[in-house]
Amino acid sequence: MNNILKINKDEINDYFVSSDHHYGHYNVIKYCNRPFNYIQEMEYNLTKNWNDTLSTKSNLIYNGDFLMNPKYYKILLELNFNKIYFILGNHDNKNKLQKLIDEYNLNIEIFKNLTIEFDNKQYFFTHFPYNCSDLVPSIIGHVHYKYKKLNIGDTINGYLRSEKRDIVKILKQPILNVGIDVWDYYPVSLKECINILNN
Repeated sequence: MNNILKINKDEINDYFVSSDHHYGHYNVIKYCNRPFNYIQEMEYNLTKNWNDTLSTKSNLIYNGDFLMNPKYYKILLELNFNKIYFILGNHDNKNKLQKLIDEYNLNIEIFKNLTIEFDNKQYFFTHFPYNCSDLVPSIIGHVHYKYKKLNIGDTINGYLRSEKRDIVKILKQPILNVGIDVWDYYPVSLKECINILNN
């Protein structure tokens, strides 16, 4: 696996994970039954929850679908973080995100997938559940409220846009969904994610 980020035990408390904020996406309130009446209320609360959880010393692994409209990337300027490891989702625009990173000199690195190594174990980060690893536990986004964790032997279904076909996959490793819809609209600590995957 490429793109391996090694995290030491004394650093783990500075790492958080999140995905699927969908800034600028009014219909996600209805689709995911989010407890907001209008988009400004959703954006205010998502930003507050982020900043209440992360400090300017925090590192975030973001698992995709930050927004629906590229103009909302400027919200990144209002958010606390030291560094973001940004894994692209299906709604993210790499070129427009990179333009903002360059313009404001933001400490954000863009990935398609990322592997974390912690305490002699590896964890694979990807936006789409059906791209999960068969070799190590995976942390995913994309599915919003459908499930939080699936175990070895569980089945996932998806649609491969690149190949224009449906896919059914039986899991060989557990997966954990870090989309905000199953975490009360807050980022979650990487340490908690690892504990859940290992139990």
